Amino acid sequence: MEYFEILGIIVCEMRKEKKMSRKTLAMETGYSSTQIGRLERGKIKNPAYKMIAEIENVLDINMRSEIENFANKSDDKIAGIYKN
Repeated sequence: MEYFEILGIIVCEMRKEKKMSRKTLAMETGYSSTQIGRLERGKIKNPAYKMIAEIENVLDINMRSEIENFANKSDDKIAGIYKN
């Protein structure tokens, strides 16, 4: 799994955990819901640092910590998350 795919999974998972719609996240970060959707699906291979920083701020997360947590999950759990 590529880095940008992991970022997308984390953003989607954290957004849903906060019970936030893609549209709301888009409005609060200043990006379109299409851009957020593309990021969540792993279609943006090199997301801008500013985009990630805005998402971290709105979702109140630390992406580095979330990536480390993701890396520690079992492969089965990751496969289940990736399918959603």
